[in-house]
Amino acid sequence: MDIPGLNAFGPKSPSQRDGKIYFNVKELMKEALVADAISASNWALPNPRSEQEVTLHSYLTTISLPLPIDVSDVFEWRAADFPLNEFNSRATWEVLRPRQPIQDWHDVVWFKGALPKHAFTMWVANYDRLPTRARLASWNLLVPATCPLCASHAETRDHLFLSCRYANDIWSYVFARCNPPPRRFTEWSELLSWIRATHSRRLQLLRKLASQAVIFHIWKQRNNLIHNNDALPASTVFRSIDKEMKNIISSRRSQKVFSSLMDKDALMDMLTFLTVEEAIKKRVEIKTRTYGQEVKVGRMEEKEEEEESQVYKISPILVGHLYGDWIMPLTKEVQVEYLLRRLD
Repeated sequence: MDIPGLNAFGPKSPSQRDGKIYFNVKELMKEALVADAISASNWALPNPRSEQEVTLHSYLTTISLPLPIDVSDVFEWRAADFPLNEFNSRATWEVLRPRQPIQDWHDVVWFKGALPKHAFTMWVANYDRLPTRARLASWNLLVPATCPLCASHAETRDHLFLSCRYANDIWSYVFARCNPPPRRFTEWSELLSWIRATHSRRLQLLRKLASQAVIFHIWKQRNNLIHNNDALPASTVFRSIDKEMKNIISSRRSQKVFSSLMDKDALMDMLTFLTVEEAIKKRVEIKTRTYGQEVKVGRMEEKEEEEESQVYKISPILVGHLYGDWIMPLTKEVQVEYLLRRLD
């Protein structure tokens, strides 16, 4: 090992490399440590026999001896010039990783409680990197560009997930439980805006989970149709989405935001919220029956024929979010029925 002016090179033989003189100390091996070149209180050097060795001795007198060999080495972890008490993988990753500005859609794709396979598909779709037929055709691949699910339009990302008849059928089921947008989506940005367009944290969470599940299952059925010549009906796909939503909420009920979807008091809170924020604005009438007593909430306007109404039942009470029944049973003693009526 080289130390200032020293090298374990051979028995008492000086050597010249790169214009510098290196000396052997006590026939040290190349693997020797600095500690092998010192005694208890001084450098273990042979008597100088040349001007170069005298210069070496003089230089070493200006250097403090290394610590005694019975003292352990001390390691210090540093990340971006900041000392750490111990190794921290997160701090190390923050130093090493490539950085980009925070995207305004990040909380729609990556959020606590998201299902990883759904979030990943949503992330790739958000960047428009899924190998849709229109994209494959743009690479000069010999594939048909039409959508395999409807066979009437080019299979772009926005068409496949938002405009296709098959996708529209699935979204219709979702909108019935997550409060529909003013009009159907035609662009990806409209989907992202709808997910965030609510002051209710619970409703926004449901929209995130549902949108990711829809994107994942549409892509799955699209691939199944292309590779296996088979695709499930939209109603069957939604039943799978519905089951996944309930499982996601139930398995994450230890998290506060998810537990609020299963709380009886949160149900009534959502009644009040929907009444103030949505019922009057969108002219939606809601009726609830709790323990057999009918409670009417919101503005009552001229009623339409009963057969034109959409009736949704939660029985036994699937306590949680009033916009849908992606919630789990709390008690069989309570039955809630609410009537969604759109008034023109």
